[in-house]
Amino acid sequence: MSDLNNLLNRGPTSIIGGTGPIFMNYELPQKFGFLRQTGIKKFLIRIAVVLIVLLIFLLWLGFQVKAEIRTDKKEYSPGEVLKIKIKNYLPQSICFSSCEPYLMEKKEGREWKHYNYQECSEPNLAGKCIGSEETKAFELDLNFVETGFHRILLPVCLGCAVGQEFKESRKFYSNEFLIK
Repeated sequence: MSDLNNLLNRGPTSIIGGTGPIFMNYELPQKFGFLRQTGIKKFLIRIAVVLIVLLIFLLWLGFQVKAEIRTDKKEYSPGEVLKIKIKNYLPQSICFSSCEPYLMEKKEGREWKHYNYQECSEPNLAGKCIGSEETKAFELDLNFVETGFHRILLPVCLGCAVGQEFKESRKFYSNEFLIK
């Protein structure tokens, strides 16, 4: 046991002529000389700040990589026209189904249920597309929509082209709106 204590007390510094415990007089190698000048604490703080800024940027980027769907108002009356805008923040184009370009959903309790649509007799193709950073606007007639809270579900095909088979890649949702 005394040999271990001697080794810990001598350490690498005593091998090259220093004395004292193993980490007391340790000299940084020449290639880490910048740490001697700025100090290890300052260096670690700088690394931490860079990592935090990088994390914030990545989180911000994660929230931006989407398609945004917004209605012009929060409340509508039956028979009114709902105006909607779709903004594509994704790096590639998004395409909409030729059969069901959007689905209207109604909130029932805590769940969202979409309205039943007629079966599409045509092939389901990518009908319209918008490129990155582009916006598309359209209007919906609310004549046959029930009262209550609703939202628009927008299934999209990423990177498709008009006329190709529609394969849903992602879903995006509008803000909630009330029909009263």
